[in-house]
Amino acid sequence: MTIGLPGKLFIFVIWLFALAFAAMFLYRPLRYAWLEWRLQSENAATRKAAAADMASDGLHAVERLREMLKSNRDERAAAACLVIEYLPENMRQRLDSELKDVLNGTPSDATDAAVLIVLKRENLETDLVRLQYSSEYKGRQGRNVLCCILRKGEPVARQEAAARLGWMKDREAADRLYEAMTKDGDAGVRLEAAIALARCGDGRAIAPLTDALSGKSDGRVGAAFGLAELGDKRAIPPLLEVFAKDKNDSVRMWAAHSLGKIGLPETIEPLIATLKNDNNSDIRAAAAQGLELAGEVCVIVPLIEAYANDDAVAVHSFAGMALNAIMPQGFPKCSIGYGREQRGREAAAMKEWMEKNGKAVWWSGKDKKFFLEGGK
Repeated sequence: MTIGLPGKLFIFVIWLFALAFAAMFLYRPLRYAWLEWRLQSENAATRKAAAADMASDGLHAVERLREMLKSNRDERAAAACLVIEYLPENMRQRLDSELKDVLNGTPSDATDAAVLIVLKRENLETDLVRLQYSSEYKGRQGRNVLCCILRKGEPVARQEAAARLGWMKDREAADRLYEAMTKDGDAGVRLEAAIALARCGDGRAIAPLTDALSGKSDGRVGAAFGLAELGDKRAIPPLLEVFAKDKNDSVRMWAAHSLGKIGLPETIEPLIATLKNDNNSDIRAAAAQGLELAGEVCVIVPLIEAYANDDAVAVHSFAGMALNAIMPQGFPKCSIGYGREQRGREAAAMKEWMEKNGKAVWWSGKDKKFFLEGGK
């Protein structure tokens, strides 16, 4: 059948209207898809132009940004945060709920972008003020402010942020700390990140910490401290070496703490020998502290003897405090600060107690102390 000219014109008009309607419905989604692609460009100028372009759409952009912030794709949420910076305050407020959800997420590019929006809104332009601001928030928000500073702050601020993350012991910050430990251009930041990672119980810190411990930098004390937090068996050889030979007393003291925490025969025996024979009273005191963590019955008698016989106040005080902390109820208490005669009498009572009950003593790793079988 042949279609005449009027019929062809009618079909053309229908197609024209269809294209117009399609353009009306598809223009904005296609435009936003294109702008999202530009927002993820490696070129900063391109990202900036795309963000300003999308923000110029006002309320239409707000709806799209809400969808992007709720996305499971981190790069979309981060891109949305770039655009939010260009929105007027009254429109930003419409996205506060979604922005808060991003801010409470696992550390990522998106949480960094959300943090920067909040910091700029609060007029917190310097790293020092931002560190103070982070302490006002507990949990995820404070952690994510610190993670952002760790990646984007000045070296001193990055180092402080790493230290604070370590004290928080938040395992969700571990990947960001590992990034700083392996990639940061500042050696101080790398070491502090390794110590913080150790405090989080992450074994990835072991290699850089043992390397730092064996080196010649001022970071050896921090490395020994980090290894004490980690308590990893792989650290035993370098710890034993610095404990025996290092000229820095602080390094030796933290090494003693680490060896005690690891609590194996090869780490306990050097501590007992040091407690008995080392000429440095500070090192003997550190050995007593290390033995407190060891969790082995064999450390009890050496601690009793150090409490009774060592004339250095620090040594017999730490030995007595260790015994008071780890021994079960019924064990004679150490009267810290008394003279040798009083300590001798107490030590004799302790040894008598051990002869009677020593075989029934067991260590609770959970409580970090000894208990008697069938008792407390």
